[in-house]
This record gives sequence, C-alpha cells and structure tokens, in this order.
Amino acid sequence: MSVTTYGVTMKNVKWTVFPDTNTLLHYPPLKDTDWKKLADADLVHVVLCMQVIHELDQKKDDPRLSSRAQRAIKEIKAIRAAGSTIRDGVTLEVFVVEPRVADFPPALSPDSGDDKIIYLVNKYIEQKNCTDVSVYSEDNGMLLKCEAHGIPAIEPDTDARLATPQSEQEKKYKAAITELNAIKSQLPQNLNCHKSASR
Repeated sequence: MSVTTYGVTMKNVKWTVFPDTNTLLHYPPLKDTDWKKLADADLVHVVLCMQVIHELDQKKDDPRLSSRAQRAIKEIKAIRAAGSTIRDGVTLEVFVVEPRVADFPPALSPDSGDDKIIYLVNKYIEQKNCTDVSVYSEDNGMLLKCEAHGIPAIEPDTDARLATPQSEQEKKYKAAITELNAIKSQLPQNLNCHKSASR
C-alpha cells in the first residue's frame, strides 16, 4: 500500500477522502475498496465532487470506459438510495457545489479538471470547517497539485488496478488475430496430409 501525505500525519479517528475520476474507473468499486486501510482511519467519509460526477457522465460515451463509468454511476446511486453507507464505518456524500469561474484563485485554472477538483476540495473544507481531508488519486499531475496547495494525497495500491479496457474494435481485432494464428498453426499439418494423399 502506497500512502503519500503532505504535511499531515494520517492516523485519525475520522478522515474525509475525495476520489478523482481515474480511481473510480480503473480501480475496484467503492464497496470493494478498503477505505479505512487507505486513509489509516477508523471512520472514512468518501466525498464525490460535481467535477467527478460530470466526468463520469462524459465517460458513458467513451468506447473503452463506457461500461466502467456506467457501473460507477449505478453504484453511487445504489449507495445513496440505501442510506449512503458504503461499508461498515465508511459513508458517501456527493458535494453538490459547482465551481464558479469568478471565484477561482490565480493559481488555479477553471479550464483544468484537476484544478476544479482542488477548488471544490478547498470549498468543502471551507464550508464544513474541517481539515482532515485528502484527495485519492494515482495521477502524477494531481498529486503535484495537491502538494502545491497543501492538500494531503493518497495513492491507490497499483496491484489493485484493473486491466486496461479495450474498445469493441480492439476486441474484434484481437479476436481476428487469434483466429488467424489458429489457422496458420494448422496449415503445415494440412499441407503434409495433402502431400501424403497425392502420392
């Protein structure tokens, strides 16, 4: 398990974690993630900001990630409908606040998805008056931005990363190559049989 912190000791009773979109698409579902171990806390509050929700919606039309985005959206809806409990000691919240371009500080760009997440994390800290908050991400750019803005970051266990999904076209291409190789492997035997029969 790889845990990276910036200026905060992550041994707490309760911790709030903001996953980025990448972790929802390329790592196990929310219910299958050991949030307590990741955050090194007894209680964990998982918060999804609107930028992540929007990015999941956008990925529904992605040839490779459509099924994973739909799976994540379905799981979020199911957890919220069941009382927002992910698992024992782990709860879920959707932070329904949209970033306001006019409020962006000079150090952040409203054109960057990562910067919008950073902005919303800071807005959450401000509104909830809490400091035990971190971002959960494997993206180096996000980790660097968290460090620059004094936000603790948690990196996922890369061993738990799901296999890279393939588009339908890639699947068909791979199947065609497999079929072609199978035919090629039979050719010498067929040729030998043909030669024997012609003698």
